[in-house]
Amino acid sequence: MTRTRALPGDAKDKGEGLNKAVLADLKKLDKSAKAKDADGVKTTSADLRGHVMAFTDLEPEKLINKFGGGGGGGSGGAVEDL
Repeated sequence: MTRTRALPGDAKDKGEGLNKAVLADLKKLDKSAKAKDADGVKTTSADLRGHVMAFTDLEPEKLINKFGGGGGGGSGGAVEDL
C-alpha cells in the first residue's frame, strides 16, 4: 500500500484506518485459508477488495499517473483484479 504519510489532511487519517483494516483482512484471510473455510475466504476477500478500493480512492490521480487506468472506483485497473 501507499505510505499514508504522503496523503493530504483527512485522507491521511482515513488511509491509516484503511491500512489497519487491510492488515486485519489479510490476517482473517490467512486464518480462513488455513482452516479451509471457503465461505470465510470469499467473504474476507470481498472485504479486502473494498478496503483496497477505498484506499485507492484517497488519491486516484496520483495512482492513475503512476500505474495508468481510471482510478479505484470501478475502472478496470490491476487493483480491481484482486
